Amino acid sequence: MTSTQSTPEPTAPHPEPQFHHERWEKAQARAIAWSRTYLMPFLRCRATELENALQLGWNFTPLWLRALTVLASLFLFTLIFGSLGSDVVDVYYRLVGHTHTGLLATISHPIRSYLNAHRGELHLSVRNLFGLWELTAIALIIAGFFGSTLARLGWLAFGTATAAMVWSATPDPARPVATAIAAGLWGIASLLALRGLNLRLVQINIDARSQQLQPPTVPNTTA
Repeated sequence: MTSTQSTPEPTAPHPEPQFHHERWEKAQARAIAWSRTYLMPFLRCRATELENALQLGWNFTPLWLRALTVLASLFLFTLIFGSLGSDVVDVYYRLVGHTHTGLLATISHPIRSYLNAHRGELHLSVRNLFGLWELTAIALIIAGFFGSTLARLGWLAFGTATAAMVWSATPDPARPVATAIAAGLWGIASLLALRGLNLRLVQINIDARSQQLQPPTVPNTTA
């Protein structure tokens, strides 16, 4: 008795589904169309703004590029003073000295006391913090002298913070006088930091706005 083994018949290969390939082509086509319609014009516009900023200067720089420049500058400033801050302050104190007398002491001593009371767990001494504070003032005055709008805004904030620290750290009997001296010295330094600042344009815009808001005159037709 012979036993016969049944051999499986070869199956035909399944045809590759076409809908996956079609979906991929449609998605690719949509991505290309979106990039041509939205992405490429956006990048060309930003490239044009960057080129205009490099050619025309800071006054014609768009807001997004100004914000990016400020953030990059702050990051670079943090890196530099994080590693070289103490060395820079040491060189600065060797050039200008460490102690203040007279009117400057009326401001510097309260600021040192305020920084010492509020520095917390910072790994910086009061000497380094005060040196960085003075270097910030010098940098803002120089940049404001050459017409930087951001530096002038920073100078206004710097003066407000200085007056607040002097007011907070000065003992009560002399507090108003010390704050007034700080405001006066800040005003004298503002002659350099705010050099060339003109508010005439703001006044012109306010006058033009007030003229637009005036009600129209109605001619009197009654006899």
